[in-house]
Amino acid sequence: MGVRDFDMKPTWVEPEEPVYNVLVTDSDGMKREHILVSTTAVKRYKVTYSGVSDGGYTQFLNHFNSCYGGAYYFDWNSIPSYIESGATQRGYWVSGTWKPKVEARSWDWTITFEVKN
Repeated sequence: MGVRDFDMKPTWVEPEEPVYNVLVTDSDGMKREHILVSTTAVKRYKVTYSGVSDGGYTQFLNHFNSCYGGAYYFDWNSIPSYIESGATQRGYWVSGTWKPKVEARSWDWTITFEVKN
């Protein structure tokens, strides 16, 4: 599938602890070996949206579903300037991290974005 652009401006973005992909195997001598799969850590950000209207919620839900809940990557064009100088990032929504909740007249949610290496 192709890249989808995403332009919805978040309320707040927080960097999460980098993820190092390590493969753990048992060797012949029953000693565990830790093999670093990638030399660079995977960058992740916790993205918060607050006070979003029903239309904004529907827009995000349609985008999320078009990415099959994180199966396909997209270009995130509306990153705040305090994250990577606001440069467009290509990545995924991390499956299982979307936490929506409805308020009196708006929607709030958090979701984790993972930068594609």
